[in-house]
Formats: sequence, structure tokens, C-alpha cells
Amino acid sequence: MATIGLVGGSFNPAHYGHIEISKQAKTQLKLDEVWWIVTPQNPIKDRKSLAPAKERLEFAINLDKPDFIKVKLLEKNKESNYSIDLINKLLEENQNHKFIWLMGADNLAIFHSWRNWQQIVESVNIAIFPRNNDLAKQNILQENYSDYLLESDKASLLREKSPPYWCIIPMEKINISATEIRNGHNT
Repeated sequence: MATIGLVGGSFNPAHYGHIEISKQAKTQLKLDEVWWIVTPQNPIKDRKSLAPAKERLEFAINLDKPDFIKVKLLEKNKESNYSIDLINKLLEENQNHKFIWLMGADNLAIFHSWRNWQQIVESVNIAIFPRNNDLAKQNILQENYSDYLLESDKASLLREKSPPYWCIIPMEKINISATEIRNGHNT
């Protein structure tokens, strides 16, 4: 059974931060692959600010990155663009894989606003990666799933445990964002 890390998002554009998170996830979680799932339309982002999905997909595919990172466009424009629907589809179609959701801590701060966030937590284990000071903020996983938080030195156990386990993956904070890149700020 392969263990796959999932990074869902706009990838508008894909960048060094996505690569570093993927590398850390592969090493610390002992993943077989990391799938970057490019969404045609992120429900929480303005459609006007997104480059066309095909351009974002091609850019991510052509980005210089390790071979274990696979770039995929699994949702069609007419399908739901919600993470829970994607996760349900992947679990149904790939029963021989174990999936771990990989998420930046900036998303953790708003995770409670995601559609069916509880179902996401109950469906796949989650690995959180630090960005800025977002981990200092109270979040929905701490409030509701603190008993399932794994210590960072036990992160690789996410492969073996059934949801709703989660872990914060220690790594140097990456202060780069696609928005800054689009606005011409290379940090």
C-alpha cells in the first residue's frame, strides 16, 4: 500500500515553498509520493486573481522538483472544488493507497470555514507545516482533536494510524506566497 501526501490548492503559481513542504513531508512522514492537486477554482479565492487552470497545471508540471512529486488536475471545472469532495473521490478510487493531507498552518487558521471540515479530519490524517506565526493562533484541531495530536518525533505514525490523527511537522518557516510572487515580491 502506497502512502501519498496530498497538497491541494490553486498553485497560482507553484513555488519553492510547495517543494520544501513536499520534501519535508516525504522524509518525516515516510511518504511514497506527494501529489499536488491543482484545483480549477479555489472556493475561498477570487476567480479573477487566478490564472487559467491549464496554465497553473503546466507551470507546476514544468517546475524543477523531485520526481516523487506528481502534479495532477483531478477536478473538472464543472465538478465541486471542495477538498472534502476530492478526498472522498480519491478514497473511493484508490483503496490501495493511504492518504495524508498536507496543509500550511495559514490554512489551519481558517480550516473551520472549509466545507465539511470535520469530515476531512475523520477521513484522512493531516500534517501541518509552519508559516509565519499561524501556529500561535488557536485553531479548530486544537479545540476539537487535541487528543489525536502526535508529537513531531512520531510524525511517521500518521502512515499507520486511522484518522483523525494530526501532527505539526517541524521545519524552517517558509515566508513565501503565491500572492507575493504574482505581485513581484520574491522572498
